[in-house]
Amino acid sequence: MKENSNDSTIYKIRTNKDTGFKELITENPMLDRQEKVISESKNLKIINGIERKDIWKYLLRIFRETISLISYFQRNDRSVFLYNQKRYVPKIINYCLSYTIYQKHLLPINLIYKIFKKIHQIIPASKSIKLFIKSLNTNCVVVVGGNWPTNHNYFSSEIDYIKACSKLKIPSVIQVVSWDNLTARGIYHYSPNLMLAWNQIHKEEAFRIHNIPKEKIKITGSPVMDKWFDQQNNLRKKENFFHDLNINPNIPLITYLGSSKNIVGRNEKVIVEKIFKILKKKGIQMIIRPHGGNSGQFKSLASQIPVIPLQGDLPDTNKSEKLMIETLIYSSVCIGINTTAMIDSVVLGTPCITLIKKEFDLGQSLTAHFKNIRKNNIFPEVFNEEDACEKIEKIIHEGKSFINKNEIENFCRPQGNQISSGKMASQFILSLLKSN
Repeated sequence: MKENSNDSTIYKIRTNKDTGFKELITENPMLDRQEKVISESKNLKIINGIERKDIWKYLLRIFRETISLISYFQRNDRSVFLYNQKRYVPKIINYCLSYTIYQKHLLPINLIYKIFKKIHQIIPASKSIKLFIKSLNTNCVVVVGGNWPTNHNYFSSEIDYIKACSKLKIPSVIQVVSWDNLTARGIYHYSPNLMLAWNQIHKEEAFRIHNIPKEKIKITGSPVMDKWFDQQNNLRKKENFFHDLNINPNIPLITYLGSSKNIVGRNEKVIVEKIFKILKKKGIQMIIRPHGGNSGQFKSLASQIPVIPLQGDLPDTNKSEKLMIETLIYSSVCIGINTTAMIDSVVLGTPCITLIKKEFDLGQSLTAHFKNIRKNNIFPEVFNEEDACEKIEKIIHEGKSFINKNEIENFCRPQGNQISSGKMASQFILSLLKSN
């Protein structure tokens, strides 16, 4: 697991002074706040992994990031994620790949891809990672993510654990971690023994884009969304939630779900302000739930529109999960551009509208994961702020008939609404262990 971070949250490992056990914590530097995610037990140990640091890593960085960039060209993906990927590739390679003559005539891009892949496969596994895995005396290695980009300051080593396991004859697993993980990040450069995908769409993407053999891919649903299906939080009553936000419990509440900088930059503020003013005239109140890594854009609005939480946050602790569940289930409708929270809203039973804006095409309509969502009609669509407010009024009056329940379950829990995705993933891993 990569130690992830964004503008609001950093994951760290600390030792509990009282128990002596290590804990995985989230830290919000802006609020000087730490919260425990999970603690060690007799069945769980928390340790730092190691990063690849041998002479091959500089060459690997060039080859891996170039292969990932070429993959965007091959599948004609011209979304914001293509331009993000370009940042990790040397300028001269960027120039060559982007220049039309190299793509079509002088040196076909598919040939470059095959040559780079072939050379990449020849580079040996990391000796230090192999020794580290052997020292753990483990029966299996599960990688969460595995296709993060590498830059000058950080070498993304997660995928190297897959190759090391292959050389050590130890079973390996990759868990798809998010709805856009297979199309908005890099390539999985090595195949694990088992890949755990959310749904049929993910399975096809893993095969078509990442060349993972179909027989190695199993569909489990989304373990990260189990918390919404299996919620056991002690929630505040609706009246108390509204009271704490100083808003009226007798007036419909709309929540605007902020998107990441990748998707919208810092350009949502004007949209939110316009929607807020129209809704206010209609007697409807609104709050903002910012994206965890893009909350700063809304601070100037906080005096007139509640921003919950003001500094942004991820729903990965009991407290933050509880706040997000309360926010979504006590809202009559949610609205957003392109963010996972929109899926979360529908899973929790609150209709969510997507506002399609031409100015956000690179981060919205042109992205593969958003195209898939549109095909499945999960969100009602509007194309300007006025239409958005009219649609909100209609949904308030007509209720939850706007939720496409079957499609959202097919997306998050295709094996059945009552079947835990995490439990199913663990069963596939145990089956893998038994067969080896």
